[in-house]
Amino acid sequence: MIYLVTDETGQIHQSIDADLETAKLYLEPGQSLAVGCSVQQLNNGDLCIRDGVIARRLDGNDLFDWGVSDDLPGEGEPVELVYTAPTTN
Repeated sequence: MIYLVTDETGQIHQSIDADLETAKLYLEPGQSLAVGCSVQQLNNGDLCIRDGVIARRLDGNDLFDWGVSDDLPGEGEPVELVYTAPTTN
């Protein structure tokens, strides 16, 4: 199964093709795992999870200036958060 590693802002940091217990090993405190994406090779720097869907980031990183107007792999796919690593005190 493909898991997406995200932080509290929804930023996608990496995708992992593994079972849940193995995917948990990649998490830092406070990061989450999401499932539902059909592709493993994502443009992680430009995509985030927003309202349960993989979407382009809204931080001013304008992909249209780079000539990328088509959907990015994974964009628009629904995902579900399944696990969040505990934060450390």
